[in-house]
Amino acid sequence: MLMRKFLLTAAALLLGVSGMTAAKSDMLTETAAVSAKWEKPAMRKVAKADAASRWDCSYILGEYITAGNFQTSGTYMVAVVIPEHIAKQCVGSKLTDIFFFMGSSVDKNGRVFITKGLGGEKLWEKDVTLNLGSVSGNNFTPGENEIVLEEPYVFTGDEIAVGYEFVAPRSTNFKSYYPLCYGNETPVNSYCDNVGVTNGDKEEWAHLGIPLSIMVGVEGENLPTWIEAIGYDLPFVVKPGEKIDVNVTAVNLGASTITSANGFTSVDGIDGQEQTASLNIRPGSDGDIIFSLSGVDKEGVYSIGATVNKVNGLEIPTIAAKDYVKSVENGIKRRVVIEEWTGTWCGYCPRGIWGMEYLEENYPDDFVGIAIHSSNGSATDPMNLSSYINSLAELGYVSGFPGALIDRMVPVSPSPGSFAAAVELLGGDRGFGDIAIEAKYVDAAEKKLEISGKAKIVYDVKEVNETLAKSQYRIAFVITENKVPGQQTNYFYNGQGGECGGWESLPYTVNWTFNDVARKIDTFEGIKGLLPAEMEKDKEYEFTHSMTLPSNVKVGSNIDIIALLINDTTGFIENAVKIAGPQRAASIDNVAADGNGISVAGGAGVITIAGECVAAEVYGFNGVRVASVAGAQSVSVAPGLYIVKTVAADGAVSTVKVAVK
Repeated sequence: MLMRKFLLTAAALLLGVSGMTAAKSDMLTETAAVSAKWEKPAMRKVAKADAASRWDCSYILGEYITAGNFQTSGTYMVAVVIPEHIAKQCVGSKLTDIFFFMGSSVDKNGRVFITKGLGGEKLWEKDVTLNLGSVSGNNFTPGENEIVLEEPYVFTGDEIAVGYEFVAPRSTNFKSYYPLCYGNETPVNSYCDNVGVTNGDKEEWAHLGIPLSIMVGVEGENLPTWIEAIGYDLPFVVKPGEKIDVNVTAVNLGASTITSANGFTSVDGIDGQEQTASLNIRPGSDGDIIFSLSGVDKEGVYSIGATVNKVNGLEIPTIAAKDYVKSVENGIKRRVVIEEWTGTWCGYCPRGIWGMEYLEENYPDDFVGIAIHSSNGSATDPMNLSSYINSLAELGYVSGFPGALIDRMVPVSPSPGSFAAAVELLGGDRGFGDIAIEAKYVDAAEKKLEISGKAKIVYDVKEVNETLAKSQYRIAFVITENKVPGQQTNYFYNGQGGECGGWESLPYTVNWTFNDVARKIDTFEGIKGLLPAEMEKDKEYEFTHSMTLPSNVKVGSNIDIIALLINDTTGFIENAVKIAGPQRAASIDNVAADGNGISVAGGAGVITIAGECVAAEVYGFNGVRVASVAGAQSVSVAPGLYIVKTVAADGAVSTVKVAVK
């Protein structure tokens, strides 16, 4: 299932930059070779025998845990938080024990603590000897650490942080120094992934971007009801009148089973009637809260949402999900745009290459693929296009590598299956607009491109909803290059990472020829003003745009030119087109220098053909014939690049390239 915006997905190697920020790989080094099945341990009950119940607070939701090392050696603190609105439900109950996993390391000295919020007043602490994990080959065995409080902490209603401190050494033998154990998934909230270091007399805390393996045991009569949203799903495209389900996926972090949820749907900001969903979400599990609306009555782009404000009859902090849904009855064919972020340093990124190749083979006319490369700290990618990556990151999507964004609408994990699902769901006759382009070089060096084209909408603004009627469109242009040589890191070698379209039989470092490599985008949000603010149904609007081939293009004849038609209201890509770059003279069959007694020269506004020529044809670089002459003579033409085909008296045919100023 393709999910929207805030998602629970399997973790991959993440993009890193210098400094202490929220991205996991800013601080961690990770390898997929050390991962293990996660089973929540049975905690020992240490409170009185007549305790009403027990709550094991854990933030790991997936099935696997892995281990990593901080990129800088030192002493670190990691902690989960029980926020104030949950702590208030627990007043009088007791925090009795703390459990966490450790990875492999050499330093067993540690400290466990409870503080009043992150970096706050110390409420309890204890020095401990850590039980470390181990690695044997590719098998990882985590170390279990269970600390029982001799005097349990009694909840007062204040927010608390619960965590432990350890030493992170460094070594080139990395598997022996992976002390931090964590969940192999994205964090469910900001309470589960905190890391701290001491800078002078001050503690500095940041988010790791991964859930820590800390479990807190609480016993008593007052235990919380706690639900968190981890994703939502709406249909991307519906027909007028078709029922729309808004599916909010939530996890139960509390102590009791969630049996019901109350809330309502909304259309373009107008709330519907209250709805009740019957549920059975046990503690530590996730489930779907589904609210429905009967549909929308005409074509358009609608803001559809759902709000959950009660569970088990109790008011909760509001959970809200909202996004755009297209209602299309008679659309035009659209090509799905896949903007994939990747890196030669990223061992998981062959999945994206595999996915793109699958689409090229099975859906060649139904998608436009753009591979956007990024460096990763000291791990450089020679195809890095930081401006493009930064623009995607500003949308909030770029975290794990590889990743992909479909039509600027929905993120997916790259693979043949997810890419094909996107094309099937969003492609076909579901477009509100279309675009077509052609291009030519306009300089002798073949660096400056003139791109011309036409765009149109296929709906009457008087017959669609207000959002679509008021939508304006921008055009973004992308230059990509094919057949780029390079080397790709491959974590799938020897079958270690599972199936990956043949990459499992390739070595760790692979000499590869890369396609769809993004070289330039102008501009990410699209150029305003190329199309009028108001457009009529089926009327074609012409535009012209100039671009200069970027210096990082290695072989100009290997470029593609892409135009993205972007809805300025939603930010989504409405349609796109890709064409091969203008055919360069050096790539044309039978291109020859002057010969057979014929000479061809370009001058100021003229092409001069001399010698034993009986016929000649002059073509522009767009393939259009501009002149046909019999015999040697001069031909007046506009400045630009031309192909001249000549026929000599002996029947010999020659083709040459000329530049006219």
